[in-house]
Amino acid sequence: MRIYGYVLLTPLVLWALVGPVAAYRAYFQVWEVGIDAPAELHSGALVRADIITSGRTEAMLVLELVQGTRREVLARVRVAK
Repeated sequence: MRIYGYVLLTPLVLWALVGPVAAYRAYFQVWEVGIDAPAELHSGALVRADIITSGRTEAMLVLELVQGTRREVLARVRVAK
């Protein structure tokens, strides 16, 4: 009888340990976004954007330059799973 308890309890304990990690990754898809750009932008200036995701789903990184009411998309990158 005791062996059946261990056989049933072991998967439940493993599920209880792995479940919170999986839930965290499912809820927080994008972990970090970083943009590196000079203080003053000019023609030919280098702008770098980095993104770190959980890898569970695709993400889209859109880099826009906004000046008042004018907007221009500089880059659009799809981050695969």
